[in-house]
Parts: sequence; C-alpha cells; structure tokens
Amino acid sequence: MELSVVTEPKATDPVCGMTVDPVTAKFNHVHDGISYFFCCSSCQTKFAAAPAKYVAGHREKMADPIEHSNHSSTAAVRYICPMDPEVVSDRPGACPKCGMALEPAAPSLDDGPDPELRSMSLRLKIGLILGVPVFLLAMLDRLPATPVTHAIGMTTSLLLQWALSTPVVFGCGWPFFMRAWVSIQQRSANMFTLIGLGVGTAYLFSVIATLDHLTGGHVFPAGFAGHGGMVEPYFESASAIVVLVLLGQVFELRARRKTGDAIRSLLQLSPKTARLVLPDGREEDVAVELLQPGDRVRVRPGEKIPVDGVVRDGSTHIDESMLTGEPIPVAKKQGDAVSAGTLNGAGVMLIETRRAGSGTLLAQIVHLVGEAQRSRMPVQGLVDRVAAWFVPAVLAVSALTFLIWAIFGPEHHRYAFGLLNAVAVLIIACPCALGLATPMAVIVGMGRGAAAGILFRNAEMLERIGKIDTLVFDKTGTLTVGKPDVTGIEPAEGEGFADDELLSLAASLERGSEHPLAAAIVRAAEAKGLTLSTAADVKILPGKGIAGVVDGRAVLVGTSAFLAEHNVEGEASRRRLEDLREEARTVMLTAVDGHYTGLIAVSDPIRPTTPAAIETLKAEGVRLIMLTGDSRSTANAVGRQIGISEVVAEVQPTDKHTLIRRLQEEGRVVAMAGDGINDAPALAQADVGIAMGSGTDIAIESAGVTLVRPDLRAIVAARHLSEATMRTIRQNLMLAFVYNVLAVPIAAGILVPFGGGLIGPIWAAAAMSFSSLSVVGNSLRLRRDRREV
Repeated sequence: MELSVVTEPKATDPVCGMTVDPVTAKFNHVHDGISYFFCCSSCQTKFAAAPAKYVAGHREKMADPIEHSNHSSTAAVRYICPMDPEVVSDRPGACPKCGMALEPAAPSLDDGPDPELRSMSLRLKIGLILGVPVFLLAMLDRLPATPVTHAIGMTTSLLLQWALSTPVVFGCGWPFFMRAWVSIQQRSANMFTLIGLGVGTAYLFSVIATLDHLTGGHVFPAGFAGHGGMVEPYFESASAIVVLVLLGQVFELRARRKTGDAIRSLLQLSPKTARLVLPDGREEDVAVELLQPGDRVRVRPGEKIPVDGVVRDGSTHIDESMLTGEPIPVAKKQGDAVSAGTLNGAGVMLIETRRAGSGTLLAQIVHLVGEAQRSRMPVQGLVDRVAAWFVPAVLAVSALTFLIWAIFGPEHHRYAFGLLNAVAVLIIACPCALGLATPMAVIVGMGRGAAAGILFRNAEMLERIGKIDTLVFDKTGTLTVGKPDVTGIEPAEGEGFADDELLSLAASLERGSEHPLAAAIVRAAEAKGLTLSTAADVKILPGKGIAGVVDGRAVLVGTSAFLAEHNVEGEASRRRLEDLREEARTVMLTAVDGHYTGLIAVSDPIRPTTPAAIETLKAEGVRLIMLTGDSRSTANAVGRQIGISEVVAEVQPTDKHTLIRRLQEEGRVVAMAGDGINDAPALAQADVGIAMGSGTDIAIESAGVTLVRPDLRAIVAARHLSEATMRTIRQNLMLAFVYNVLAVPIAAGILVPFGGGLIGPIWAAAAMSFSSLSVVGNSLRLRRDRREV
C-alpha cells in the first residue's frame, strides 16, 4: 500500500505571528493584491484597521535571516493547540486564543521532556513550599488565641503572609497572568482570563486589607469585615488558587501526553539501524535514514524489519500485528513485500529497499493519523459557539454575585461575602473542559484505530462510520482475496488456437492493465514460461474489457457485451458460460482479428474472514449490497457463499456511483468498500468510502477510511470504535456542561437560602482543575474499551 503525504505551505499571521494553514484558515484579508491569513477574527480586524502597520513588520520578519536560522532546528516540528487545530506554531508555548499549552502536532520519539510540564512542575514545587505556610498562618489567625498567634502577633503574621504569597502569585502564577493579558489583547477571553481576574482580585484586596490594618485606617466601608470584626486578607486564597491550578495543569499535561502513546508505540517499532549488504558482500550496520532505494539489507531471526521492501532471498513468517492488528504471522517468500516495523520470525531474509525512514508505510501512517487527530468533528462547531459566550457570561454572573450579596448578604459581612463568592465564580468556571471534550476523545480514538490498522482521513469519518445503515461492497479484492488465478483455458473449436497461444496473446495485452484479473492472466503466462509481446494501441474500458494490437493482430479480452460491441463473429457456448459462472468463476472471452477464439476462466477465492464479518454486520442491522462488474451468475454464486442476498451485477464504474447516489436520495447513510481504480468515483460519492489497504493508490486517496489489513472484520471494529468514541464525547460534554451548570450557581451561593453553604475560592480552584482532568481521564478510558477493535 502506498500512502501519499502532501505537505501544504503555511502562512504567518501578520498580527500575532502564529503559523496558519491557508487551506483551513477561516479568516483572511486581501491587501494590495496579497492574501493574508489569520488565526482568529480579532487579528483579522486589527489588520483590516491598519494594514500598513502590520505589513511592514510582517515583511521585515519574513525577510530576516536571523529569525529563520534561530528556528531551523525545529522547523520540522509543528506545535498545535489541542482545542483548535488551526492555531499552529513552530515553537512550544501557549495558544493566544485559549491559553492552553501547545503540543507537537504529531507525537515523536524525539519529543524529549515536555518544557511546559517541566516548567509547571517546578512552579508547583515552589508554590507548595511557600504556599503551605501562608495557608497555615491564615488558619491560625482565624482560630481562637494559640501560642503561635501570641508569639508572632497579627501584624507579623500578615506581613509574613504577604511576603510568602507574593512570589507564589507573581512568580509561580506568572504564566496565568501572561495568558490572561494575551487573551485580553486578542479579545478572546478564556480560562486564564478568569483565573487572572480571580487571583489578582484576591491578592490586591489582601494587600489593601493589610495596609488598612497596619495604618489602623478605615479604607473599607462597613460590610467588608470578616467574622473577627476586621477586614480579612485572602493571601491564602490567592496562593492556594495558584497552587491548585498548577496542580491541575501538571496532571492535565501528563494525561494529555498519554493520548499520543498509541502513536509513540508505533514509532518505537521501527529500528534505528539496519544491516546493509555492500556490493562486495561485506555487511555493516548503518542508520536507517542513510538507506536508499535499491540498497539490500539482511534481516536475521527475531529482528524488526527496518525498511519497506521486497524479499530477494530467503523465506520466513512475519508478525505484522503492529501494523494490521492481525495476530497470525504471515508467510513471506522471494518477491513478497514487507513493511518496516514488522517482526521477523525464524528465517533469514535479504530485502531490497523500496522506502526507508520517513517514506515507510509506518511513518506515513503516523503522519496521517497525526493530521486526522487534529481535525474537527461537526459537533465541535456547536461547542465553539457555546464557549464563545461562556467567559462573558461568567464575568456577568460574577459581577451579579457581588451585587446580590452586597444588597442581601449578612449586614456586617455582605461585601466580604460578595467578594469571596464573586472570586469563587471566576475560579470555578472552566471553559477548557468544554473545549477538550471532543478533541481529547478524537485523539485517543484515532490512536487506537491506528494501532488496529484502521486509518481515518479525519474526525468526521470517525463519526460517520458509526452512523451508516447501508454498506456496499465491491467484489474483487474486497470480498475476495483480489489475487485470482487462471483455472481454465478453453480455445474455440475450429479457430486453430492452442491453450498457450491464447494465453500468450491475452497476457501480452493485459500487461497494460492494473486490474486483478489482468494480473492473474499475466502470472499464469509467466508461470508457464511463455514469451510475451509488446502490445500497441491499447485501450482499456473499465468494467468491459481491453483491446489492442499484439504481433500485428487485433486482440480483444473482455465480456460478451464488449466483444459484441466490436462485431466479433462467433460466440462461446452460453450453457458452458453459465456452468463456469455458477461455480463462482469469472469468465473472460477472447477474440483475434474479429473472430471469437476462446475463454479464460479465473477464480478469486473469498477472503476467509469475509463470512464472519458479513454475519456480524447483518446482525447489527446494516443493509449489505454486493456491487460488481462481473456476470450475474458469478456474482450470485459468490453472494450465496458469503451470505449477501442483495447483489447488483454487470455494472459499469459510473453505475456504481449512480447506485450510491440513489441510495443516499432514499435517505440512506451509505458506506462503500472497494480497492480498485474503478471504485474511486463511488468511494468519493459515499458518505464513508472504505479502501482496502491492498488496493490502488487512487482508491485510497478517494476514501475516508483505509484498512491497512484487507480484512472486512476491520469495518466492524471501525464501527465499534466510532460508537465508543462518540459515546465518550457525549459523556465528556455532559461532564463539562453539568459541571459548569451546577458549579457556577453553587459558587455564587445559590444554596445558602436553602440551608446550604459556600464553597469559597480554594475549593472552587480544586473543582475547576478536576473538571478538565475528568474530561481527559474519561477520554483515556477509550484505550481500555472492552469491545474488540
């Protein structure tokens, strides 16, 4: 299987400097005939208001060789926002839209320590060392007189809290304030906007309260006093919020890294070195990246195959489960293809390299899955619209909370209660839980699919395949093995052609076709050692046959209708044709110089796993249709063997496309499974096109799902994975929505009139961190889903 990897050129947002994909960018502006692309609407608006200001800086930056050289080492690594795949950067950092840490677009074994995780972990340690004493001092101040409070006094205690909390808030919590400031600049309020406001408010209030105590003044009006009669500072709340948010960030970053474990496990399969056989027979170990097409490598028993290539000497059994998910080792002999990362058995092989390093099937799978993991499901659009209003709504609720408590709260504490609850509302709200609900599940689902040999082109295909109610199969190469063999040659009586001569003419002509039936005829001729000629004026009519000139004679190979179109004299015995077709054999008729010359019967064995897959799909209520250009008798015979009763035979490639469209017009959600060039239009038309990994490149390019192993049970597994992923997304969204719908009012104090209590900013920070962790943790459960994938 050959998977094409196309790298699209990237553009730079002239306002914020983020890398933007022009193909998927939603925001652009044309200035002086040049299109500029933006990561968000606010950057577009700023540019449109003063384009000259940004164009000059943009051109200077793009022309600066120092700027480019500084990042040349990381040019191949793209960092992307886990919530918005359109935000791309060439360096790690924070997303300017949501504030979350950017992560590599595709997992890599060279990722090394996560700089964001390392930074947050260090800040957390420092925050704990300095923050715990602040918390203890504040608690002692709120208790009845103790030996400690007598020893140090209230003034000393407040000064110590101020001194210890300042580095926690502005040192350990500095990234939160920076991200909050960027969010304000970008007009894209997010979780860190709320955290920055909450922590900043608590700290500023505490400083003023401390100065008020030190000067004995009366800065605050009545109502700001706490239970002890004085205006209480909340240094411990500001410090605890920072520490708890840091704790949540550390846990979340660790959990998010686990979502790429499936891809990293694939990358680990490919060895770093290979045993190169030199032209003079000597052997030496070299880095895989240095190998070129045509190089020969030796693979010994128990070693992993380092390249994609062809066996030139030796035979063995290879474990391909890491690519295909199929646990049974596959026999390999001279001429068979092998893939990098698969595990050799007990044999010794000499392999001729076809692709190495980033060109191997394994590397391309990792690339495609990485791209697909960052695509967006349709449901994400609704989540984005909700999230856009979320932070402004929380700010309004926070202001309303303070106002209501200031009016209706306890007489001597109304403002203090109002401030605490307003801060709690800011802290407890978590838009990140909403934003992570879908992408985290998609990333884990895609990774699990890749480990099972199921590749989704994008997240939408992962969602759609679980909704299909009709599945249309091509026959050859999909339901059958796709490697047919010639099982009979019957020359026409009186035409003077022997078996070998008829086969030689047909094979000479069929060498120009990629169809599996053509390959069967060529293989049969080569097996007999026949000499093949070069055909001229070859014309292929998909679904009908092939015509050309061989050794000066006009040769036709195809269906009865194809020969009739060319006015061929004579025909095969209809009864004999039906007998062969009833045996599930495909019959191709031949003609030379306008005369019928005989038939070639070909048999394509049904894949051993096909009947079981068909039975499972039928049990799940999926309507199954077999679609083939083969004769009706042959198609019906195959249908009976595998359990498909709805068979459409003798169709042209355009007819396949038309049938798919007609089913869709009936309201069906249709998937099409095929592997040939003539299946490409139908694969593209279907709601979900499923290409067998053993098929042609054009079929794979037209499909939304590719099965690395040509096994229809993988379609069943893909549907199960889709259902599990969508179930996880619904659970994540429910967790996020329910959390925010309940948490914000509770933080505002809605339970107080009914005898409930207040949760305060510290518990609000803990709850906020837990909400994001719950979504990420629930997504990771997909890796252990019980249904077979």
